[in-house]
Amino acid sequence: MKKLALLIIFLCTLQAVHAQFQETSLIIDEGINSLPSTYSYGGFLPTSYTLDARIGGGFAFFGNGDLKGFSFNNELNYALSRRFSTGGVFNLAHGSTSDVDGFEATTTAANLDANIYFLPFGEKDITLKIGTGVSGRYVSEMFTNGLIYENGVLIDKDYSFRRGFSVGGSVILGADFRLTERLVVGAKATYQQYSDGDNVVIIGGNLGFRLF
Repeated sequence: MKKLALLIIFLCTLQAVHAQFQETSLIIDEGINSLPSTYSYGGFLPTSYTLDARIGGGFAFFGNGDLKGFSFNNELNYALSRRFSTGGVFNLAHGSTSDVDGFEATTTAANLDANIYFLPFGEKDITLKIGTGVSGRYVSEMFTNGLIYENGVLIDKDYSFRRGFSVGGSVILGADFRLTERLVVGAKATYQQYSDGDNVVIIGGNLGFRLF
């Protein structure tokens, strides 16, 4: 009974949030439609479908950008209203760097993000979206601080490691392009700052399929 009660409360809360976003979306639509503009609502996804799944990849830049690599992600998006949507993202990123003095760094990170997007305007098949969210990340890093030589022969490396979990926030700018009724491609740039002081920029694209 307790689990059933919690499920009912969750569903009621989700319905209330959905209704509030619908109302907010209508208010925004009225304000934008009153302005002279060649643009109309560009959120083609919510008008006929509410859920889409995506797979994507891109380039990842850690810290000040000298440590760079690749990122792969899966994303599930749900339309709350005509102008708001939410999404969950699972992302894997790996980067490395080195220099002539023997310094090397390798970073592998896995993060789970919860985002909310605002869709301000667009054209028939193109949608611009601006988002923000929270992110939880597990990171594993290895550093080689220098090389140790003896009589001109490399005998050791000075290694150090760092592993841990941190939380942070995201700022997202993206655009979606409709190819067919169900097929969508997107481009997205994401900046993330974490509580341990790390930051990462991810720039990439994705391919999505609208489920229902």
